[in-house]
Amino acid sequence: GKTVTVVSHLALAHDEMKVWCQQIRKQLGCSGQVEGELLVFSGDQRDRVVSWLHARGVGNVTRS
Repeated sequence: GKTVTVVSHLALAHDEMKVWCQQIRKQLGCSGQVEGELLVFSGDQRDRVVSWLHARGVGNVTRS
């Protein structure tokens, strides 16, 4: 029952996913990991992750 934030559909190679995960964890000060094709971060990080993605040029971000 803990809240997590999941990022999907990035279409990145696995190694690049690991780099992005590490960068987001460092920037947001939260734990996270790569699970298959998903980035999973602890807590409700939606607003902060969306801002991080937009700053990296990811244009179409859908929140749910």
